Amino acid sequence: MLRLFPSGVLFFPASALADAHGLLKLGAGTSRTTGRNTYTHTTEVAEGALVVDGSIAASSGVTVDAGAYLGGTGTVAAVSFKNAGGLLCSMGAKDVLKTPSVTAEGSVVVKVQAPVGADKKDFHQDLLQITGRPASVDFTNWSVSFPGAEGSKGFVLKYDAATGLVSGAYAGGTLVIFR
Repeated sequence: MLRLFPSGVLFFPASALADAHGLLKLGAGTSRTTGRNTYTHTTEVAEGALVVDGSIAASSGVTVDAGAYLGGTGTVAAVSFKNAGGLLCSMGAKDVLKTPSVTAEGSVVVKVQAPVGADKKDFHQDLLQITGRPASVDFTNWSVSFPGAEGSKGFVLKYDAATGLVSGAYAGGTLVIFR
């Protein structure tokens, strides 16, 4: 098992992660993978954040533990969020993380990285693409954490079954959940 203990940001170039033993992300920092990584065992984000801008789709699955985050614009294997595991997204990003399926055991936190001074009212974007096209996604236990507006009040999460896109927006008022 390849263990990552970043104190800052680490970049892994194309095909750098070909270890057949999987990947365990530890430490409070952020690790970033790029390119097509070919390891086939599990990926676990136990602490901090793992940003995938390439592919770890060959992995047998991605587990995001409580307090840890998965984000990026690449492709990952099936994702399982453990209680309070989260999805990391950058405000204004045009590309989103792609996965064949998502399961959640407990709550999921969508953590928005926004520029200093950004207004939550300007938040409206796609967050994730589920390529396996489930009939619906249950957002009952999902919340949005926006700088200066932690919690889910006023944010809307929506799943489009035709495209597989999960999107989020600030709508004011209370959280509205679509299934």
